[in-house]
Amino acid sequence: MTIGQPQTSFDDLYSTVYAVLDDAKTRHRVVKLYKGSHGSEDPHPTVLDFGAYFAARRRGVLGFACQAVQPSADHFTVDDLSEFDRRHAPRVPTRVAFDLLAASGARPGESREDYLTYVARRRHRLGSYRGGSSGFDDESRALVAAYFRQLGVFASPHEIEVFCGGFKGALLCACAAVMALRRGDELFHTGGLVLAPVGYYQSLRLIPPIFGGGLETADGLDGPAVATWLSCTAHRTGGRIVYVPLVNNSNGMVLSRRRARSVAAAVLEHNRRHPTNPAWVVADDVYAGSYLPLASYPSPSVAFVAATLATPTLVR
Repeated sequence: MTIGQPQTSFDDLYSTVYAVLDDAKTRHRVVKLYKGSHGSEDPHPTVLDFGAYFAARRRGVLGFACQAVQPSADHFTVDDLSEFDRRHAPRVPTRVAFDLLAASGARPGESREDYLTYVARRRHRLGSYRGGSSGFDDESRALVAAYFRQLGVFASPHEIEVFCGGFKGALLCACAAVMALRRGDELFHTGGLVLAPVGYYQSLRLIPPIFGGGLETADGLDGPAVATWLSCTAHRTGGRIVYVPLVNNSNGMVLSRRRARSVAAAVLEHNRRHPTNPAWVVADDVYAGSYLPLASYPSPSVAFVAATLATPTLVR
């Protein structure tokens, strides 16, 4: 097993396809089409309906749920959300998400119905905020928090970050959080390391150097390999991140529950021994649907498995 060496070449299918596209763009005008949800070869009609609703009305998912029940109403109640959940049985009940949202978003003295009506009727004017968004990401964060709670991780909307940057955006945020230090208006790059499996998503190698960090690889990313790497790098003061994909981009190797538990245990034990110099784990399941049918999805990611091994505070 080789641990801690950079990957010098890429021969996975992803790299090959993009090489073909780059070559084609020198002679043709190529149009890029984005994939839909990996888990939905035939998306639920309600999902498609929301896409059309948002494009036409620029209102969020709670507004969509309320108006699906009360199409001509100007004022909504939480019973409208309960009725939507009863009719469509979404994976994350809209009523639960709204309860989390209202707990922190409603003004003192504001009724739940008035707050719901405000949220349901407001328009998302894209481009009104940074990055081309409307600035209203609270509904999305509440939905994700409700989903995490279903998995046993009791997160609040304030602990969730939602964006459209893909996994590269997630890793960029993670590296910025642990490889940079801010003092007032000054920003210092402290450096650090990312450990990834051989065959990782190749463009990730460009992100750690932005913050003075580097990326190393392990042939087999399991608990013993992670424990060895953490021990060998314990003297470093920069942030350290372990990247654990649910599916390896190169060989299709799926993260089993046993391997996820071993990685989670290694990181948690290291952090228990070194509370002032912890390691962090970033996981993603972006390629799961590319390799597996929905009915045979593998075990949850390391974040969920870790919740079964330690307290939620330690996991977060």
